[in-house]
Parts: sequence; structure tokens; C-alpha cells
Amino acid sequence: MKRAAREKREGEQTGITHEQSPTALDHPVFDTDGNKIGDAKHVFLDDANGQS
Repeated sequence: MKRAAREKREGEQTGITHEQSPTALDHPVFDTDGNKIGDAKHVFLDDANGQS
């Protein structure tokens, strides 16, 4: 499976919020070129900024 790559916009976040983290588990993960690189099995919370 391959997804179309897209450019990161200025100021765009690459992480997800703490509230979104449960929905990410067991979903596919893609690299910046749109290639599937695996499935999300773990989510970590950054205590400094609250992002997952």
C-alpha cells in the first residue's frame, strides 16, 4: 500500500494529540514518501508539550 506524499506546511505538527492517541493504535504508518512502513503499536506522550 502506498499513499501519495505531501509537503509539510510551515507550522504544521507531525505528531498527534493525547486525545487522538487511542485511535492511532493498530493503524498503518507511512513515511514521508507515502510508503507503508508498519502499524502503530505504541504511543508515547511528551510530558514537555503534551503531544503523543
